[in-house]
Amino acid sequence: MEATTKRTAAAFAALDALYWAGNASGMGFLTAYFLKCGLGSGVLSLVIAVFQALSLAGGCFWGNLCDRLGTNRRIFLPIFPACQGILLLTFYFASRNMPLACFLYFADGFLISSMGTNLDVWIMRSVRYDPASFGVIRGIGSIGYAVSMLATGFLVEAFGYPIIVTASYLFAIPAMALAMLLQEPVFLRNNTRKAGASALLGNRQYIYLVIVILLSGMAVNPVSSLQPVLLESVGGSVSVLGIDMFAAVMFQGLFIMLSGKLARFSPHMRMVLMTVALLAELICTGLARTPMLIILGMIFSNVSYGIMMPTMRELVTKYVPEDLRNTAHSLTDMIFGSLSGILSLSCSSLLIHRFGIRSIVVTGLALLAVPLVMSLRRNSFR
Repeated sequence: MEATTKRTAAAFAALDALYWAGNASGMGFLTAYFLKCGLGSGVLSLVIAVFQALSLAGGCFWGNLCDRLGTNRRIFLPIFPACQGILLLTFYFASRNMPLACFLYFADGFLISSMGTNLDVWIMRSVRYDPASFGVIRGIGSIGYAVSMLATGFLVEAFGYPIIVTASYLFAIPAMALAMLLQEPVFLRNNTRKAGASALLGNRQYIYLVIVILLSGMAVNPVSSLQPVLLESVGGSVSVLGIDMFAAVMFQGLFIMLSGKLARFSPHMRMVLMTVALLAELICTGLARTPMLIILGMIFSNVSYGIMMPTMRELVTKYVPEDLRNTAHSLTDMIFGSLSGILSLSCSSLLIHRFGIRSIVVTGLALLAVPLVMSLRRNSFR
């Protein structure tokens, strides 16, 4: 690798680690703080569903805008500090005016939804779509998230929830400074084709991928979103949440860093491994009577994501033209993280109220059978 490319990769690795560390210490603990301020778990699931609906809309909007303007950097630079400002206001009003805090949380969902995807595409373009380089950089970002989640969990136990805003800003400020110094390569555009999600409808491989990740997300999204509630139900605490996420995301980072080596396996085989890991997560969560099995379930969840995310990036890069890739990457991320949550969390509150919190595990196991069978087809992603 050339010296300039190495310096660029190192700078983006630092930016990614700082970005995800700030995200972990801020947004990662915000829903737990909502519970601390008196928001019920049933209402929280609906709040998260609305957040994810706006995240889906935001992901479509910002991804499409990146494609139209031919840039990632010029979108990232103004939106990132705006998200940090809204985080501060959301925290301030959560203990004083919960409806207003939820409104601000929703606004942050629309803005922050595609920032991670935007940064991923910016990195991929800067390393010339080299999967090994991208995997190492993105894996370092996940490790930054894990370390921040662990440290913030213990700091919250020691000093209270105000520490989450302080920690988030300690990472966000140098991240913003570094982002301002980094440039981006020329964006290849096709002015004869209209940018937008509709241009992707005729892409068979992309649509197949979307169906697999949508159903996979619907299966596990309620379990992942309600981690604080699940941990409390088996005697856990906020510090356990930090340990949980640290252990889990470290595995995510490891598998993302190994994505260059895992690329020797076919995409369909990697997606099979992804769904098997999600199956293991649901089984561990359903059997959990102590925090240890909840933590093990989250490890499997993050192993799954560590396999799935680089594979999604690879398939989109392979089958989608460059001038549509921001839209395509944003849609896949939002479908897995947001649309699947809208569909599943809207129903999960009713299931929890009537049958208890573990009912979402049984429902998830039934849903997960479909993407598992789809991924088993050898020509799934060819």
